[in-house]
This record gives sequence, structure tokens and C-alpha cells, in this order.
Amino acid sequence: MGVFDWDIRNQRVTWDDGAYRIYGVSRADFGNDFDSWLDCLHPEDRERARTEVLNVLTSGFPLRLDFRIVRPDGQIRHIHSEGTVLYDKSGEAIRLIGVNRDQTDEVLARLERDNLSEQLLQAQKMESVGRLAGSIAHDFNNVLSIIVGNAELARLDLGDNALCAEALTEIEQASRRAAEITQKILAAARKEQGTPRSLELNRIVDSTVNMIRRLLGEEIDLLWEPGQNLWAIHSDPSHIDQILLNLCVNSRDAIAHYGTVRIRTRNVLDYGHEYVELIFQDTGCGMTEEVKKRVFEPYFTTKTAEEGTGLGLSTISRIVEMNKARIELNSEPGKGTTISIRWPRYVGPAENAAPPRSVRLSGSEKIMLVEDHPIVLGVAKRMLENLGYEVTATRSASEAVRLGTDRNSNYSLLITDVIMPEMNGRQLADRLKILNPSLKCLFMSGYTNDVLCARGVRGEDANFLRKPFSQDELQWKVQSLNLDTDCSFN
Repeated sequence: MGVFDWDIRNQRVTWDDGAYRIYGVSRADFGNDFDSWLDCLHPEDRERARTEVLNVLTSGFPLRLDFRIVRPDGQIRHIHSEGTVLYDKSGEAIRLIGVNRDQTDEVLARLERDNLSEQLLQAQKMESVGRLAGSIAHDFNNVLSIIVGNAELARLDLGDNALCAEALTEIEQASRRAAEITQKILAAARKEQGTPRSLELNRIVDSTVNMIRRLLGEEIDLLWEPGQNLWAIHSDPSHIDQILLNLCVNSRDAIAHYGTVRIRTRNVLDYGHEYVELIFQDTGCGMTEEVKKRVFEPYFTTKTAEEGTGLGLSTISRIVEMNKARIELNSEPGKGTTISIRWPRYVGPAENAAPPRSVRLSGSEKIMLVEDHPIVLGVAKRMLENLGYEVTATRSASEAVRLGTDRNSNYSLLITDVIMPEMNGRQLADRLKILNPSLKCLFMSGYTNDVLCARGVRGEDANFLRKPFSQDELQWKVQSLNLDTDCSFN
């Protein structure tokens, strides 16, 4: 708090020690008049403050004024001023007496609360979008399962008709590309934990480049420079997509009109440790030191509500931490920004490695197949029968329970959709395993990982098959479960 007394007739302003502390000036430095006080104010607030104070002198109302000051050290403080005007017998204003209160902490706290509320609202919107995207993806993956499955089955039945076989192969490939795009949409719409596996970074970036070009627009050049003989990393492809798309959006916003974005990859040996590095450079406006210090904070943003959430780099930071990688930022105002991310080199099974095929298709094991979508059920049943298995197919979980309680059934494997009416796949498996503890289970779904985890199934588990799938993938999964075990009832 600081007290002020403005002698209007003599144009002299007197402050107490508290006022000098608030304004950060000494008695010798302050001019002790109204204009000297105005000089202490933020340039954007001066004219408004002058007008309101002069209006108070003629209106008779008490002074209630909020404004900013700029202290000699450059620090901006938020001040609330209250005062009362004293008049002589003729009604002329002779003095304005009051107090200044430094409310900077309160103002900043309120701004932070408002910012957090806005970020929460944006997060809730994104959650709603994510749930909708997950539901659409499930339906879309069922459709793709039908397309991929029937195209593959038709191709296998064609024999020597090479022309038709080529067309069907293209249908399969296009459908799988559609499934990849669906996963990218989901990655952008919601926070998926993902399923880490061995990846070749160049392949993931290459598959996203066209999307990045469209997002950047025609005024920004994109240079893609893949490194040679890149080592493998351990991550989820959707995480790479999220990193690239968020970096792309940040660079697009930082480049005013025309500019360049360069993406490079390379192997790095750093003090005996091997890394695969992704380098993302832009020729945008760059960042100040103050922004760089806070840019990875969860709720820090330099964007307005109309420009988006501004959470791109905090999202990237979270993904980098999740992947046990490292991120570095270099940026200067007017000189652009460079962000480098280093993943530890991964030494393990090759990308997309599949369980080895058995030389013999058994044909002796009995499989129960449960899927509430009738066409997907039919396609999966034909695939399994092509592989030589005896299949009982049903759309109903309760019917599956009835069939499973038949002591003569002796099913070796339950293949079930996860999300179904009556009960989910995990509940169905648990009920059947009570009577048949040796029953193996293979879950399949087109839903996202968070939905699956809520039902007790994880997308990275060995006994999970994501839709859409091919006959080869189905065979690999089934044979990896080693069905040659005793499946008799207790």
C-alpha cells in the first residue's frame, strides 16, 4: 500500500514511503506532479488514466482506477488506486487523497486461472473429439476388415488370374493405407499411450510428409532429408506422427508468410551412446529467452484462444519423456527455431516381425469365434476354415457361453471381439475359462487403446489382434498361441 496526496491548486503530488517502494523510484527521482505520475504508467494506460482522474474531479464520484506501471528496472506492476476528492466552499476540487495498492500477484493469479480454465475447456473439447474419433474409427475398421478380408479371400481363390489378383492386391493395400490414416487421426485427436515396437524412423516420416506439406500450405517449402542406414528406434508410429504434426503447426504459425521447414534424420554417437536423431528446423520468428524457458510447460502458450490451444511443445515433451528420448531447443528472435529429438538406438526384433508359421496347418483344433458384426464374423470364419480349423461362429456372447458349457465341445481357442452387447470379450473369456482353464483366448477390436484397457485388454498384448487384419496375420496370431495343449474340462 502507498498513500498519495495531490494538491490540485499547487499541482504538487506527495507520496509516502510505501508509494515510492511500489513505483520503484526515490524521492529525488520523482517530479512530485501529476505529469510525473503519468510518466510512471504503462504507455497503453496513460491516456485512459488521465481521462478517468480528470472526470473524477468534476463528477464528485470517488476514484476507482486499475492501471499498470513500468518501474525503472522494466518490471511491470498492476496497481489499484482508490481516492476521494476534497472541494472548497465554491465546489472547486482542491485535493485528491487516496491509496495505491500493488495487486500484481492477484492479477497474475487470476490470469493464470483464466488461462487454465480455457485450457481445460480446450482439453474437454479435444476429449469429446477423441471419443467421437474413436467411435468412428471402430466402425471404419470393421468396414476395412470386410474389404481387406474379402479382397484377400477372393485373391486366394483366383488361382492364375493375374490381372484380377493385382487389382485385389491394390484394394488390400489401399485399405491398409486407410487404416494407417485412421490411426493418425486418432493420434492427433486423443492421448494414446500407443504400442511401442521396433521402427525405422525414415519410413514413418516419409509416410507423413504429404500430410505435412498440406498442413504447411503452399507458401512454406518443406525439405525432407532422410539419413542413410538409419538405426532402429523403439516407439509407437502414432507418437512420431504426433510429434511431426505438432512441430509442423508450430512452425506454420511462426512463419509469417514465406519460409522453409527442413526435416532431417541421422545416426548420432554421443559419448559412447548411440541415438537416432530427428531435426526439425524452420525459418520462423524464433523465440525469446523468456518463452524458451517456459515453452515445454503443460499450460504455457503464446497463442490466443482463437489461434488454438498452443499446447504443441508440451505435448511433444510428454511423448519424448514417454519414449525415454531427449529433446533440445535452439531458437533466437528473427532467426528461426531448431528442435532435435534423440531416441536411443533399439536392438531387438525387426519391425513387423511375425511369429513363425507352422509348416502344417493343424485342422484338428476347435475354435469358437464371437463377433457381433455379421459380415466381419463371416469373413473371419472363412479365413480360419481356409487355415484348416474347425470353427463355431456366433454373434452372441450368451450363445457363446451356452456353447462353451457343453462338456463335449473341447474348444482350444476363443477368438472374440472386445466390445459387444451383453458382455465384453474379457468377461466372456473369464466365464469360459472357469470351466476350461486351458482355453486360449485371442481378442480382436478396432477400438482405441484407452477403451480396450477399460475392458481389461491391452493393445500391446500378444493375444490381441487389431482390425483390420489379413489371413496371414490371423494365422500368425493363432499359431503363436500354441494350441497343442490339453483343453479338457475340470
